[in-house]
Amino acid sequence: MDDVRAEALAHQLFGWLVPCADFADFWLNEGFATFLVGAVKEARQGRAAYEAEVARWRVRSADVHAKGRDAPVALSRPGEPVNPPSEGQLQARGVTYFRGALVLHRLRQQLGDDVFWLGLRRYVNQGIGRGVRTEDLQAALEVESGQDLGPFFQRWVYNVATDL
Repeated sequence: MDDVRAEALAHQLFGWLVPCADFADFWLNEGFATFLVGAVKEARQGRAAYEAEVARWRVRSADVHAKGRDAPVALSRPGEPVNPPSEGQLQARGVTYFRGALVLHRLRQQLGDDVFWLGLRRYVNQGIGRGVRTEDLQAALEVESGQDLGPFFQRWVYNVATDL
């Protein structure tokens, strides 16, 4: 399956079935689509193909940093009112797409494959047909892992993190 088809299928899930609430959490659509292209490559071509995708995400994320266009992955904050940005106020693609994918990669590493994929299943099942926020992803992963992921999300999602 080529990258375009894999991304299009990922958007059927993350974007249409489970849409982000608004542009403040746009990374939930684009980061997931980018990440799942890598996951599909891993399933079809092996771990080396996935690692090549991760390396590409790191280069694109570093490019945003080098250009001085860093921003948090999520523009929402748990428990705070959201003032959704307009499309013109969105973070650079290197943040929403590639750094977002790197956040998911790091979560997968921290939680392990079984817990990570179970947490994503919970997140999807709870988010079907409604606008989701980053805190919804965090909550689903916390239930499955039994871990407090607040520090992780503060460091890697709600603040500028260039060392993913």
